[in-house]
Amino acid sequence: MKKFLSVLLIITMSFSAFLLSSCGKNDEITLEEKVDSKLTAYRTDIEDSLATLNTPEEVTDYLSHWAQTKGIDHVTENNNVIMTIETSEAYAQADPTVVICPYDTLQMQNSVAPMAIGMYLAKNNEATGHLTVIFTDNTSNRFTGLQKLSPEYIPENANVFSLCSNSKSYWAVNTGGGVTYDFTGSLTYKEPTLNKAIKISIDGLPGGVPDPSVGSYPNPVKRLGNLLAQFKTNALIYELADFSGGVSGTLYPESASMTVLINEDDYEKLQKRVDKDIDKFLDKNEEDLENVTYTYEEVPLPEKVFDDESMNNFVSFIYTLLDGSYYKDDNEGEKEELSAFTSIGSIKINDEQFVISAMANSLKPDVLNEINNNYQLICGLSNIEFLTKDIAPTWSSPEDTEFVQEVKAAYESYSGKTFKLREYIPLTPATYVHALNSNCNIISLSVSGKGLDLYAGSILTFMMNQPHEEKLIQEINAPE
Repeated sequence: MKKFLSVLLIITMSFSAFLLSSCGKNDEITLEEKVDSKLTAYRTDIEDSLATLNTPEEVTDYLSHWAQTKGIDHVTENNNVIMTIETSEAYAQADPTVVICPYDTLQMQNSVAPMAIGMYLAKNNEATGHLTVIFTDNTSNRFTGLQKLSPEYIPENANVFSLCSNSKSYWAVNTGGGVTYDFTGSLTYKEPTLNKAIKISIDGLPGGVPDPSVGSYPNPVKRLGNLLAQFKTNALIYELADFSGGVSGTLYPESASMTVLINEDDYEKLQKRVDKDIDKFLDKNEEDLENVTYTYEEVPLPEKVFDDESMNNFVSFIYTLLDGSYYKDDNEGEKEELSAFTSIGSIKINDEQFVISAMANSLKPDVLNEINNNYQLICGLSNIEFLTKDIAPTWSSPEDTEFVQEVKAAYESYSGKTFKLREYIPLTPATYVHALNSNCNIISLSVSGKGLDLYAGSILTFMMNQPHEEKLIQEINAPE
């Protein structure tokens, strides 16, 4: 009886193994499934670590540790983490591929998408050609990591995928130039003469890299500045105690607030004006920006407020300061295409002065010069100091190169979608990659949080399509 049970057990185990083997053959995981599942895992890991990624040093430590645990060769230089994967024998004739993945510690949530794609490709490159994945410090959208990167990491004839984050995903072979500015005005103060202080705040905006071409972004600094001008138009007597918003001239502000003083008898008048502006603001933005808030509340009286001259200069300047769409191309009766915009990024106030930081972007260098002249004129009328800071040129590449056509074929093959190039106005890493080596192929890819697998899979497909020895690949993948 025991012998019979043993034989039965062996038969049952053998049959189970056969079923599992058969199931494995029928349900073999596809490339699409692999990309989606592993990319989701990397993305989740980054998001779970965001609370600890507050400085470039913390990000580089995180990436270095990850690369070490995955057995990926890497070096860290100037807050750049460069991961290198050598070519396989089958792809010995393929040109090298470079993937640029910027991160910004002021907006790490927006950095998750390019970082996840870079991590996926570094670990799951299907034994293709030489690959370099560069995670680079782009804090405040200033590309400081790339400006310090050694040119040796962008070799001749390399195929470069320059990633950046945005609210929508786009392929591009040109990006706008950018100029950042600081506008400084002097302040003097006086004791308050009015008896009720109201703090007005806009908060919960996504921030990120300025790009009004993907929608009308509400700038909270500009909105509150316009509200102050409306108070004057409606003969509301007020005093201004403070005004703040944003963290960098090169990023959209996520919030802004100001404290105004009025007489108790004018509170209802202010309330009606602010409520009306809140209703207009939320009607336009609440559906698309679910976390946005626009509120006001009474606060303790401050010890000092701007004197009349300082307040008038400040309100006049912030009201006239450029923000939003600046120039559109006329396409002979077709829809006009935006090609230049400006954005107010931050405002900071201390005891002696206010500093407003802003940025201008354009696909046309002559339009940037025009914007610059307008800023100078506005500053001259308001007695404001004008300082030009970082200046980056435009970048463009032909649309019909062999590289672009290969990217197009890979994207359409993998995603099943139509490949389209668009003009991309914001400054991107591509400008700085081109400065490191003008003899390489570059395509810019802005990625949102949606459809990351399509873009990671497309880059991977491009690499798999590069010149290779099919026989060697078959030998590698042959069953043992």
